Amino acid sequence: LGCPYDWDWKTALLLGGLLSATDPVAVVALLKELGASKKLSTVIEGESLMNDGTAIVVFQLFLKMVMGNSSDWSSIITFLIRVALGAVGIGLAFGIVSVLWLKFIFNDTVIEITLTIAVSYFAYFTAQEWAGASGVLTVMTLGMFYAAFARTAFKGDSQKSLHHFWK
Repeated sequence: LGCPYDWDWKTALLLGGLLSATDPVAVVALLKELGASKKLSTVIEGESLMNDGTAIVVFQLFLKMVMGNSSDWSSIITFLIRVALGAVGIGLAFGIVSVLWLKFIFNDTVIEITLTIAVSYFAYFTAQEWAGASGVLTVMTLGMFYAAFARTAFKGDSQKSLHHFWK
C-alpha cells in the first residue's frame, strides 16, 4: 500500500493541497439551468472561494515545509495566524478606509466602481506580496465587508450599477 514515488508525508500533503481547490463553474451552471435560487448559487460560489483560499494557504504551508523551512508546531501556528488572520485584518482595514473615502464621492458611479476595483487589487497585492498573508482571503474579507457595511456608502443608482458590475 506504499506510494510508488517514494514521497514523504510533506510532499504528499503538498500535492493534496494543490489538488484540493474546487471548481464550482459546472455546478453553478447546472443550478441556473435548473432554476435554483440565486441565494443557493451565491452560497456555493462563496464556499468554493473559501475552499480555494484555504487550499492556497495549505499549499503555501506544505511548500515551505518541503523546501526545508521549520515544521515544528510553533512555526506552523505562527504561519497560519499571519496568513489567515493577517488577511482578515488587511481586508477589514482596506474596507474601512475605502468606505470612508467613498463618503467624499458624490454620486459618481464610474469613480465608485473604479475605486472598488482598485482597492480590491491593491488589497490583494498588499497582503500577498508585502505582508505575506493570503491575498484571496483578504479580497474575500473585503467583499464581505462591502456587502455588510458599505451599502450606505454607495448613493443613489450607484448601488444598483455596482451590484450589476460585480455580478
